[in-house]
Amino acid sequence: MYMSKPRYKLAKGTALAGMGLRLLMGSYSAWKFRVAGKFLRAIYRGRGDKRTLRRGEIYIPSGDNTLRVVTYEDKSASGDTIALLWIHGGGYAMGIPEQEVVFAKKLCHSCHVKMYLPDYTLSVDKPYPRGLEDCYTTLLYLYDHAEELGVDRDKIIVGGDSAGGGLTIALCLLARDRGVVKIAGHIPLYPMIDCRETETSRDNHAPVWDTLSNNRAWDIYLRDVDRNSPPIYASPSLAESYEGMPPCVTLVGEHDPFLAETRRYVERLKSEGIDTYYREYEGCYHGFDVIARNSPSARESGEFLVESVQDMISKL
Repeated sequence: MYMSKPRYKLAKGTALAGMGLRLLMGSYSAWKFRVAGKFLRAIYRGRGDKRTLRRGEIYIPSGDNTLRVVTYEDKSASGDTIALLWIHGGGYAMGIPEQEVVFAKKLCHSCHVKMYLPDYTLSVDKPYPRGLEDCYTTLLYLYDHAEELGVDRDKIIVGGDSAGGGLTIALCLLARDRGVVKIAGHIPLYPMIDCRETETSRDNHAPVWDTLSNNRAWDIYLRDVDRNSPPIYASPSLAESYEGMPPCVTLVGEHDPFLAETRRYVERLKSEGIDTYYREYEGCYHGFDVIARNSPSARESGEFLVESVQDMISKL
């Protein structure tokens, strides 16, 4: 029996950008992930904001490769700062650090952080766990070189959006269990953390990211993993306990496929007694704060993000 796609009531100022991207890209496939990845690299490589941000690059060994790490800091920054390891989104399959400059502009000045963004291995090239291990290598580098970088090794924060949010939570779990670095806080925005379908990722046809794109992205990322019993670092929703996780700042939109898994993650953190800042945005799809960055919802979410991170840092 044919079932029509649901109509989504979108928040003011978000419809044009979201539906435009939907018409341009539709649902993602392995081929589209590769094409979009090349497009993002061509458009964003080397990008910053020369008026407000100082941009740099660090190259560190990671496995058999050299890992590029992009840095952003406020031009007016002086003295020691908080290190924010920020992980870009893109379904684990596409993306580049410089596409996250929108978050650098929000956080570097207002929260006095220096951001370190690894150009981690994408799943279309090598699946889990390579991208996560690249992020862990970056974390160890920040910890081991904190003095020369001018950051506090005991106040390293990790954050990211979408798949970057998923890698953020996975990295916190990995660091907790390996016991070398104690992460001080994490900022997993609308994180991609459950490889199973949920009530909001199933039959989702909202703009930007839908059920089909989500399922394909997970298939690519976990192609070398037993999907019947994936590691918790591959799909952090499967973790039995979040005890020992750091304070959390997160947000998600009403129509985001990741709404249910984000809600459950927040509820479980709170049940463990972990300080958590959380907000949902009515009528908003996945990545609304980047795709429709001038909308009222994006501005409101930006204010929430900055104020919450400021408060979290003040308590470290």
